[in-house]
Amino acid sequence: QRSADQSNRLRNIAELSGKILTTEDSFALILNEISTLLDSPVVFINQLETQTGALVTYPRYVFGAALAEPIRQDIFSPGFEYSVVFSQTSFFSNSVLKDQRVLESYLDIARQMGINRAVIVPLIVGDRSLGELGVANRPDDLYTEADVELMEAVAAQIGATIERLQLYEASGANLSRRVQELDAISAVTNELTRTLDLDSVLERIREHSIRATRADGGTV
Repeated sequence: QRSADQSNRLRNIAELSGKILTTEDSFALILNEISTLLDSPVVFINQLETQTGALVTYPRYVFGAALAEPIRQDIFSPGFEYSVVFSQTSFFSNSVLKDQRVLESYLDIARQMGINRAVIVPLIVGDRSLGELGVANRPDDLYTEADVELMEAVAAQIGATIERLQLYEASGANLSRRVQELDAISAVTNELTRTLDLDSVLERIREHSIRATRADGGTV
């Protein structure tokens, strides 16, 4: 019966994950399913942002714990190469605050979120690490290797979803950039039809080039 229930919940998680198409879509139902599957009142996703050098826990990716603002961990801090996200090795502990394997930045989060037991697994697509998936604070039984294996199965679905959202964000940013470039070309073309004053035209080119490329300044 337990195996059948786990299979059904894994199927539900896969279906719900497939419905997450944009960054505006909520993860609440997915996180709730994971909470029930792992009998864990706290569920969280830590997202790797290499461009900012941070592993970020966003409030929208947390279930069962109050988080007023994102928590950022510096991925270049000493020892972070041993973290789950970089080692790509799963971790569990039934005494997080006393476990000497736990990095200081994770201890800070554990204290902030009231975590005492946890399982954390990497979110991997291909050979790329996208972040971490964690559950915490099972009230009765201890976490075991069996929970790690179950979490890794869930992480395969969540990792694919995070990758899809990253592609969505990247395509949106590229589209916005392209629109700005076309607007700049159009504005300069209009300026050329209105005046033959070279200085005026060059200044408009400079202004729109800065805006389109998001630069701090420019010269012609």
